[in-house]
Amino acid sequence: MLLPIGEPRGTHITQFSKMDKLLKTAIIGTTQASNQQTEQAAQINTGTGVDTLSSQLDAAERERSFLLTAGALAIYQQAGQLTSKREYPIEQAPLEQLPACNDQVTHLLRELFLQHANDLLPEALQRLQARHQRLPYNLLTLALQSGTTNKALGRSLLALLGERGHWLARYNPDWKWALTHRADENASAETIWQEGIFTQRIEVLQRLRENQPAQARAWLAAAWSKEAAAERLILLDTLHSGLSMDDVPFLIQQLTDRSPQVRKRSAELLVTLPETTQAQLLMQRADEMLDYQPHTLQHGEILVTLPVMAGGRPADEQWCKDVDIAGSLGKKSKAEQWFNLAISAIPPQHWEQRFHVNVEELLAALEGDPYEVTLIKNWTRAAGLHATTAWQLPLLRWHLAQLLVEQKKRIYGQEEEDYELTRQLLGRAEPSTIEQLLWEAQKKQDFDQLWLLFSLLPGIWSPPVSQVYIQLIFQYTSANNDPHFGSSLTTLLHAQNALHPDCFALIIQEQEAHAQTDSDYIHKDYYQIRYVESRNKCIKHIKLRKRIQEEI
Repeated sequence: MLLPIGEPRGTHITQFSKMDKLLKTAIIGTTQASNQQTEQAAQINTGTGVDTLSSQLDAAERERSFLLTAGALAIYQQAGQLTSKREYPIEQAPLEQLPACNDQVTHLLRELFLQHANDLLPEALQRLQARHQRLPYNLLTLALQSGTTNKALGRSLLALLGERGHWLARYNPDWKWALTHRADENASAETIWQEGIFTQRIEVLQRLRENQPAQARAWLAAAWSKEAAAERLILLDTLHSGLSMDDVPFLIQQLTDRSPQVRKRSAELLVTLPETTQAQLLMQRADEMLDYQPHTLQHGEILVTLPVMAGGRPADEQWCKDVDIAGSLGKKSKAEQWFNLAISAIPPQHWEQRFHVNVEELLAALEGDPYEVTLIKNWTRAAGLHATTAWQLPLLRWHLAQLLVEQKKRIYGQEEEDYELTRQLLGRAEPSTIEQLLWEAQKKQDFDQLWLLFSLLPGIWSPPVSQVYIQLIFQYTSANNDPHFGSSLTTLLHAQNALHPDCFALIIQEQEAHAQTDSDYIHKDYYQIRYVESRNKCIKHIKLRKRIQEEI
């Protein structure tokens, strides 16, 4: 049966009171409901067009009439609902400014996203950006999800999402990080500085700093109060390039910054300028704490004099201000902290000039001294601050030897700090310094030091260093029952991202050449099985890096 034409159904869809009588009847039952009312009153009246139909049903069949009426009313109300309309239409995404990458690159990137290859994706994305291309639409969801879970990856993705990616991010609150647009690369430097994302602004400021340092400093000063502490710290480092006395007033202002890290970095930059009052006073205080006593028949002796303390601070308040330029030490501190703060900021070559000895003689004078470890660590930090390349090789020899001693003694308390300090020193070292260390270890057949060096060496290794490593890992496979199994195994995960691209073909070639040898070992020794499997997994990763180099 059809409902009467022209029935205004939409006017009743919100009147849920029409169901009250039906609900009451369903609860107490049709028999009791009819006993309480006359037959006419018991007739269910919904106030809709359904009543025209239900009145034609046999009143004697109460249950059947009730169920048909309830069902018809439910359908009537659903049919009468109007589709909701958006008050504002969805805006279309702007037209794209960059072309999408080709299908081959799309396939490779999809593979990297699905594998969560966060160690390879930054390189692939950087190469795609260099080609002035963007991600295709069918990768946007994967990219936005990956950038949400990995903030560093998200920063790399911003330039590659295209207009559609930024538009899509409006409709998912988890993707709000992608709402930030990169400024047009063809815009003026000042426009990019004002409107670009943070990485763009850093790049522009660094370029300006190289050519117009005063203008770069003026831009930085104008925007300083609007930047977050983490950003201020990164921006401050741009002054390191071309640092001069002209930067001193700005740096002195930042000694009162609300961020302790910014204050500390400002003080470090100040003392790298030997003409500043801060650097000269600090050097004077450091000279009071460190002296050298030469000996005729053997190496000299380093003499340490710690400051006199009173109530948790040095007794001389002016001395405190001269040493703790950034105000980083609190009211309760130890004399050793003040000693470390001063010595770690003095150029290492100052001690050579003052004591008329070279770095090797200074290190020899500390051998077995109670202050040996403390003082050499401070000199290492100072060598990094002042870029003292002449000290790199002697300091690295000492640190590598010290780490091996700590490993054997299982000195776990200091080990991680020492590892990090050695990594930083290796990261600043010249390639020739690294190659010299490798040559010395190979000559002595010191595999402990070789594996330790490869496990700590950061960044992309030089081709000569990569070649030494490749030779070593295949040489190891043929040396059964090698006691350095664990040490060599841990380097593979690090090496798969560190080997130089020029050596990709070499390691793949070596793998093919050793296929038969590997097959022989795979049935003999558990450790060799594990090593060969790990090495092959490393090479599989390198093949993926090779694809990135070739396809993007």
